[in-house]
Amino acid sequence: MPVNPVRRLLTLQLRMPLQLILIVPFAIQIVAVVGLTGYLAHRNGQKAVQDLASQLMDELGDHVNERLNNYLEEPLLITQINTDAARIGQLALKNLSVIENRFILQMQRFESVQEIYLGTADGDYLGVSRTPESSLGSFASQGYYQGLLKQRDPLVERISPLKSLDDFDPRTRPWYNAALKRGQATWSPIYPFIRGEFGITAVQPFYDRGGNLQGVMAVDLILTVLSDFLRRLKLTPSGEIFILERSGELVATSTYEPLYQINPDNAQEFRIPGVESQDPLTRATIKHLIESVGSLGDINQVEQLDFKINGERHFLEVSPYSDGYGLDWLIVVVVPEADFMGQINASRRTTIILCLGALGLATGLGLFTSRWIARQILQLARATQAIAFGQLDQTVHSARVSELEVLAESFNQMARQLKSAFEVLEIRVEERTTQLKDVNQLLREEIWERKQVERALRLSENKFSKAFHSNPNPSLITRLIDGYILEFNESALKFFGYTSVEVANKNTLELKIWADSEDQERIFEQLDRQGIIRSFESNFITKSGEIRIGLYSAELIDLNGQTCVLSIIHDITERKQTELTLQNRSQIDHLISRIFQQFVDQDVNTAINFALAEIGKLTHSDRCYVVQYADRERQYIKMTHEWCNENIPSVMEKVQEMSVKPLSWSYQQLQNNNIIHLPNLEDLPSEAINEKRNWKLEGTQSVLAVPMISTGEIVGSVGCSMVRCTKEWSPEEIKLIQRVGEMIPIGLERDIAEQKLKESQERLAGILDNAEDAIISVDEDQNILLFNHGAEKIFGYSPAEAIGQSLDMLLPMKARTVHHQYVGDFSRLECQSRKMGERSREVCGRRKSGEEFPAEASISKLKIRDGWIYTAILKDITQRKQAEMVLEQAKDAAEAANRAKSEFLANMSHELRTPLNAILGFSQLMSRDPSLTPDQQNSLNIINSSGEHLLTLINSILDLSKIEAGRMTLNENSFDLHRLLNSLEKMLHLKVATKGLSLEFEREENVPQFIKTDESKLRQVLINLLGNAIKYTEKGGVSLRVQQENLPDDSPEDTVNLVFEISDTGTGIAPEEIPTIFDAFVQTATGRKSQQGTGLGLPISRKFVQMIGGDITVKSILGSGTTFKFNIRVTPTDACDIRREKPSQTAIGLESGQRDYRILVVDDQWQNRELLSRLLISVGFQVKEAENGQEAVEIWNSWRPDFIWMDMRMPILDGYEATQQIRASSEGDKVVIVALTASAFEQDRGAVLEAGCNDFVGKPFREEIIFEKLAYYLGVRYIYQPKTPSNDLNPSSNSEEILEKIEPVHLQMMSQDWLTQMQQAALVGRDGQMLELIQAIPPSHSSVAKALTQMVENFEFDRIVELISPEIHPEE
Repeated sequence: MPVNPVRRLLTLQLRMPLQLILIVPFAIQIVAVVGLTGYLAHRNGQKAVQDLASQLMDELGDHVNERLNNYLEEPLLITQINTDAARIGQLALKNLSVIENRFILQMQRFESVQEIYLGTADGDYLGVSRTPESSLGSFASQGYYQGLLKQRDPLVERISPLKSLDDFDPRTRPWYNAALKRGQATWSPIYPFIRGEFGITAVQPFYDRGGNLQGVMAVDLILTVLSDFLRRLKLTPSGEIFILERSGELVATSTYEPLYQINPDNAQEFRIPGVESQDPLTRATIKHLIESVGSLGDINQVEQLDFKINGERHFLEVSPYSDGYGLDWLIVVVVPEADFMGQINASRRTTIILCLGALGLATGLGLFTSRWIARQILQLARATQAIAFGQLDQTVHSARVSELEVLAESFNQMARQLKSAFEVLEIRVEERTTQLKDVNQLLREEIWERKQVERALRLSENKFSKAFHSNPNPSLITRLIDGYILEFNESALKFFGYTSVEVANKNTLELKIWADSEDQERIFEQLDRQGIIRSFESNFITKSGEIRIGLYSAELIDLNGQTCVLSIIHDITERKQTELTLQNRSQIDHLISRIFQQFVDQDVNTAINFALAEIGKLTHSDRCYVVQYADRERQYIKMTHEWCNENIPSVMEKVQEMSVKPLSWSYQQLQNNNIIHLPNLEDLPSEAINEKRNWKLEGTQSVLAVPMISTGEIVGSVGCSMVRCTKEWSPEEIKLIQRVGEMIPIGLERDIAEQKLKESQERLAGILDNAEDAIISVDEDQNILLFNHGAEKIFGYSPAEAIGQSLDMLLPMKARTVHHQYVGDFSRLECQSRKMGERSREVCGRRKSGEEFPAEASISKLKIRDGWIYTAILKDITQRKQAEMVLEQAKDAAEAANRAKSEFLANMSHELRTPLNAILGFSQLMSRDPSLTPDQQNSLNIINSSGEHLLTLINSILDLSKIEAGRMTLNENSFDLHRLLNSLEKMLHLKVATKGLSLEFEREENVPQFIKTDESKLRQVLINLLGNAIKYTEKGGVSLRVQQENLPDDSPEDTVNLVFEISDTGTGIAPEEIPTIFDAFVQTATGRKSQQGTGLGLPISRKFVQMIGGDITVKSILGSGTTFKFNIRVTPTDACDIRREKPSQTAIGLESGQRDYRILVVDDQWQNRELLSRLLISVGFQVKEAENGQEAVEIWNSWRPDFIWMDMRMPILDGYEATQQIRASSEGDKVVIVALTASAFEQDRGAVLEAGCNDFVGKPFREEIIFEKLAYYLGVRYIYQPKTPSNDLNPSSNSEEILEKIEPVHLQMMSQDWLTQMQQAALVGRDGQMLELIQAIPPSHSSVAKALTQMVENFEFDRIVELISPEIHPEE
């Protein structure tokens, strides 16, 4: 084939040597890689610097925001507290010393404020200011100055000297005008203070009840503190931070330039605009900011900019700041790029040098290699060129390179194969052309179908995109393989705090949104298995580092052939925080109840030690203690009780007989009934130098001390302290310690009263034990025959002087006639003995000295041969009479102690029941709202059940007091005894099984099944005795045997005697301990070693059995076992006598056709009035309210209500007096008055009824009781909310409902292992484990899971045990 000349020319022009071909591409590649690497390194360095600057500015902006919030929050809080105190009457303008003391205390506690003061509408002024020497000073206008001098304590002058302000009118000041203009809490504009500094003032006006302005509360802040804070921030060497107003004037800056200047013309100070700042960077930054955004007032969100000054790049971030009270500032952070680029430029120079060296080395190696290869290829190239021109007979010799040798052999065969290859190629081309025609037709059809599918797919994608981006819940789409973020909707950006730019090209690992990696692993494991997950609770981390809680749901989807995850998060952070707050409050309330129970049950020292230990554990304090005065003059103190945390040394021995004189500051604080709360000892004032030294010697870093008050006097303090770190106690913790500080003095007073009573009883016993009786015998003529030593001691006669003499010598003249008549009557009687001196008259005796004395005598007669002998046993009761006087005094002391205890219980019950009434009442009232979601309804049920549980604890405490006072009543009811025994056996079965013991219940055939007695008391007795038997038995078993025994013939025919016998093979009881085991607070040696129980179980059980009609006996052999046996008298009944509980109904309205009912609600607590009024109005009653008895009488006279709910304990006029006045008025006997009170004692019911009330309802009340009373007395008819029970065995049809009654059959789908674990957790009270097990219930049975969850939250562990037992032991 001829060669084209043009082609040959082009070929010749493009020819290059082999060495050049081998070297040039390699060198070009190295240069390109090195250059690209350097470029990317430079670009990444710039981006890293920009990201670092952005992150640094974000952190600094957040830090400044946080500091501003903390700094500006305290003044607003102080003005709010003072305004509220003035509004409710705690701060009267006439009590100037009280106002000044309050301001001084607040200035000592809040060191950041400059001055606290008030200005009245009359132009008066009173304030406390911080001087340049960091001391305090008081200032008052002329009118207030003279009045304050008369009222203030002279000691206050040393703390805060008082000065008068002449011709000062606060109404002309900017802060006063700002408060009047806003009419509520606000900030004044920045203005110069009288002292010359610029600052702002937090102000709030306060009004009287008529809405008339009384004055303005104010707190001053100086702005230099903000500048000091900005300078302390760790910024780059040349960076700056400053705060601007929207007007462009500087508020604070990290530079040291002044924020204001003095006008030389008028010597007045004026603020410097930012654009005129002396600092070049500040001035240039503000100018660029104004040029970029147009106006500072248009900045409504965080803006990040960059600009150049003299060719140098600077990064800028500006963020708005407002607090809702009038502040509208801008926080500006500016950082030069040069502060970050120094090290990066040095690294770049090093990289260029290394790249040039690598290029030279690679070029040299390429030259050497190419020369060696070129020699081998030259021969092959010449032969190949000949073959290319058609000379196929060329032969290429072998080369030293194996690859070239193969190439030579291939060229030798090439000529022979060319012809055959071209022939085969032509045939295949023809066949291929035919096939392509058919394929083209099929492709055209497939392209048309694909276009139709793509059109439908685009429509579906548009719908999905709109739904995704408009979803209010945070939603995101990520790739499954690497977590790369494909979509992030607006709700997700707000939830995590990112912008769309920040999440672009990122994955979830880079953003670190998962707070718990284990949660992430479990979620994606389930996605791999099931492809879907629903409502998984997990914690997420936002950009700011905040932890938020959400319910995570996800599903695998396919996007463009990639497996992706569609995730949706439901934010439940606020709900969780609310639950945690309620839990903390419930924990504190529960602890108060437990401490209160200790003061009721235990001696005062045990109760105080228990209280200190529990307070220390709850508040995480290192040391808790009680300090009391050691002498009557209150000049010395001593620490009486102390609790120390682990590894914390005791200081109790050091605080004994310590003088209060060196501790004048703390002594004065406590004497003024002030709480000492010092999170840091550095907060102590200068006059507390001795306290500071003592506390530091003890290693104390934080202190909290609360005064204890008894009968209006300070008797000591309760305190907590921290050694290992500093601590600020929360208001709830301080309130807890205050409550304990109220209990301890009452407990100490009760202990003193009980000690005095005990001493009186011991003295009386000594008098009675040492008394000796006189024994005298006489004949029928009343001549003395016998005169013993006791008679000698009593009458003063010796036996020789008395025997043979007439008995008249021993009788007073006035008693002789009566005595002879009495003996004559007695001689005619058939009885052999008779006691004298009973009831109507007293026996008198006469001593040898002529002294008459009272006596008690018993006479007997004995028939002898010659007649009768009369013998008298006479007891001189002179000492007893004296002892009775002592006893009367002791009785008075005991009654006083009992009254103190009853008053304590009544007050505590009233204080606990009053807030419980609001908690339970409003939860019931809110549950009537049909718009509540199931979760909200469930939360209300939890609140209500927790309140009911706390009410049960309070009632239990009162029951114990009733037992001690003998006021416990028997509540008989008919029930199934066999079912009770079976439930106890099932409940205790697993407990004994875990200890490897046997449990046997035996019941004789004649034991009746249905009986009538007090079921709750019998159940508690059996649980106490069986629980003790299991507790102290390690081998063998426990048995209960029930049998019926015969009663005496005179017993009623309808009663039977049941005997219960509980036996165990445990440790047994020592013989010397058996007589005292039924005494209160007494434990056996085994019980003390176990450190369990209170020693009340057996005494309470015995009292209950005795009330039911029997008694308990015990037999025990030490080391072999114990048997408790008791009997009760019961009445057999029938199954029809068992009362079934009537389901409660919710009233939602009044039936039509009834008249309008007027209801008056009287209560001094607004919460109680609001609760009852809203409840009654919701069903259609007309309601009016009164906050005391006086208002109730006035409303009665003007409105004439049909029914009055009357609280009995109120100020001004209580409920008793108000009821009597209403009854005494015209038509007063027609109205129905029902007492509504939080009293704890039944005796108050009698007082209420005597005052004229028709009935009595205790707080907290239930709404059904309220409506029942109204229906009973007024005949009201209601409309009730329909209620449909649900007992479906497969509740999947309505998964949002909770089963009203769960049965064992509902748990048949669960495994035996699950049932065993659930019962074990219920027996030991592990609610957390039970909630985890409930998660395993299938979603199709969600109503069963919700019912079990509600039982766990209501602490119904016994019901859970009874529910699961039949499923574990189906043969029973």
